[in-house]
Amino acid sequence: MIQLNQEQVAMVSRLVAMGVPFPIALAAATDPQAAARGARDGLELFAYGANAVLDAPTKALKAVRKRKASAYSKRYGAAYKRLKKKHPRAQHKTLVKKAHAEARKGKK
Repeated sequence: MIQLNQEQVAMVSRLVAMGVPFPIALAAATDPQAAARGARDGLELFAYGANAVLDAPTKALKAVRKRKASAYSKRYGAAYKRLKKKHPRAQHKTLVKKAHAEARKGKK
């Protein structure tokens, strides 16, 4: 069990009220110098990691390829567009049903 004096309790309360997580606030209140060193070291580590990522050549990043559309998907898309043009006021649900049915028939 950790014993805190009045000053440390007040500091923990202020830090928690400012939005600092309780374990970090407790560490900062019990040993402020160690907490400052840890924060400084963490900031340096973050800056090093961020700079390493930002300085990495963009060629090293592999471009994400889009998946190729399947034959069924192409038939469905064409059927939906054709039906939408033919029946512009029809509900989406109805057009989807008809387009899927048409795409399935084209499969055979």
